Amino acid sequence: MGDKVVANLVMILEEEYDLYNKLVQLAAEKKETIIDNKIEELSELVQREDGIIDEIKEFETSRGEKITELCEVYGISADEVSFNQLLEYVTGSVREDLIDIREKLLEVIDNLNNMNEQNRLLIDEAIKLNQFSFNMIIKALEPANQTYDGKSDRSEKKVSSHLVDRRG
Repeated sequence: MGDKVVANLVMILEEEYDLYNKLVQLAAEKKETIIDNKIEELSELVQREDGIIDEIKEFETSRGEKITELCEVYGISADEVSFNQLLEYVTGSVREDLIDIREKLLEVIDNLNNMNEQNRLLIDEAIKLNQFSFNMIIKALEPANQTYDGKSDRSEKKVSSHLVDRRG
């Protein structure tokens, strides 16, 4: 019975692996859209990413159920079980399958984390560039927006609150 549950667990993990690979592909696409400043495409990619994450959550629930089932079969506590503890009870080809899919999952998740970090840094740089550009535009407009009030003997500066003065 345990081998069948482990085989089902491996199938679930393989599905998760495929989904994580899709997330890696989306992360690569996101990087290009961020670099090319294609905001609408980025929004679409984020929506697709959310759908994949929802699918992963479903498989995570199934994975948790299978691990609980395995713990019952092997008589171990599901609350504190680790992968290595489970491996002590699993034998044969399903054991190797479980080890292989674990390694593949760890690798693809590490890759995804690295790509997401790169994308985060690109977005941070884009935000800084936009902030800098905005500040430069505001500074460039400030002297053009200054007017003098002719009613006063002193030359007092009166700054317009409008970016564009229509009186021009």
